[in-house]
Amino acid sequence: MTVDELLEAFRGICDDEAEPYFWSDTLFYTYLTDAIVQYCRYGRGIRDHTSSLTTIEYTAESPWANLDEKIIKVISAFDEGNDNRPLAIVDWETFMNETQFHDSSDYGMLSGTKSYPDKLGTLNTLIIGLEDSKLRLVNIPTLGGTLKLVIERYPIYPINENNQKIEGVPTHDRFDLLEWVKHRAYLHEDAETFDPDMAETSRQLFMLKMKQVDSDDMVKTKKKGHARYGGL
Repeated sequence: MTVDELLEAFRGICDDEAEPYFWSDTLFYTYLTDAIVQYCRYGRGIRDHTSSLTTIEYTAESPWANLDEKIIKVISAFDEGNDNRPLAIVDWETFMNETQFHDSSDYGMLSGTKSYPDKLGTLNTLIIGLEDSKLRLVNIPTLGGTLKLVIERYPIYPINENNQKIEGVPTHDRFDLLEWVKHRAYLHEDAETFDPDMAETSRQLFMLKMKQVDSDDMVKTKKKGHARYGGL
């Protein structure tokens, strides 16, 4: 379904087909954009390897690289300055539990203690979740470079009269976006349309659909015996 088709369906369902409308086209676009964001949040993010959000610069001797706040999950990463070498992606707990630290004075034997990763060297690991919208680099790189990411993200641009592209939501799921649009619309504090009961019913119907979307996506992408780290 296109944006125009969804708008027409919304007006029919909500008995808002006569001008002046209860909800303007602009307000519908705002609610539809939020519905797509919620779909990405609770159902499935937009898979992306080509937008500007997937190219990340890092600086020599800096342990951090910035991520755009629209990025939900880093699925994989490659160091372009090092022959596109794939990098490990782990959260802090996994890094501390699974990484073995060796002491050169013990001829490479495990030292038995953990230490904060502050050594310079070849970048091989990205730690997620230490700070919002940032990646912690291990080792701290001696030269600047570029990371190329595969991510899941929120929409970059809102729906409006000039942007009618619905990213990330398959055609067969788009009609369900209207449940969240209705949720927002019935919470609009207007004497003629404000209906918190209808708003809550629509929210619950939307969330039920999102559980199914998430379940379907896990079945489609999960590989036995392979842990996939991600999520910010």
